[in-house]
Amino acid sequence: MPWFTADSATAIGVALRYLAVSLIGYKLTGSTTAAGWLGSLAAIAQQVAAVFGGTFADRHDRKTLIIVNATAGVICWGSVAALLMAGKLVFPVLLAIAVFESAVNGFLGPASDAMLKSIVDIRSYPKARSLNEGRDATINMAGSPVGGLLYGIAPWLPFLSAAVMYLLAGVAATRIRVGGNPRNGSDSGNGDSDDDGGESGRRVIFP
Repeated sequence: MPWFTADSATAIGVALRYLAVSLIGYKLTGSTTAAGWLGSLAAIAQQVAAVFGGTFADRHDRKTLIIVNATAGVICWGSVAALLMAGKLVFPVLLAIAVFESAVNGFLGPASDAMLKSIVDIRSYPKARSLNEGRDATINMAGSPVGGLLYGIAPWLPFLSAAVMYLLAGVAATRIRVGGNPRNGSDSGNGDSDDDGGESGRRVIFP
């Protein structure tokens, strides 16, 4: 449950700010070109970082990486929301934050999916993976319209909501417990072991 909460909250946070970044970029500059490049550069940074993120996640503690990713999201999007509320956000700052946070999410984001193998029995993994992909697709489709709706209420609201989601993800991630699963192979260093040999850590709320 903690993993599911952390992974879902992170996905929601990403989806909520996705469209809002371009909208606020247009509001700050009045240029569709600048707004388009803002979203494009953030997406490019995320994809390039993701190329190296998978290998990095396999070599480091995945629980820690999830927490660091969530912390970066809270700081970055919380700062954007605060600057918007104070009326002091400028385009270069927004661009720097968007590109930086997107790169961090691309680099550290794969750690969450990689951890799924550690908490689900290998026989249940294909079904769990497919359900996880379906959930992510649903969040991605709904996230932009919801983010746009929140932006219509207040420009800072989607960013504050994204920061809250990242905060929820970070708190949930601190409660993840992963035990070594002999069916899945050794996975030491990717979480904390339970006294029951990780039996409780492998319970995931997949139907």
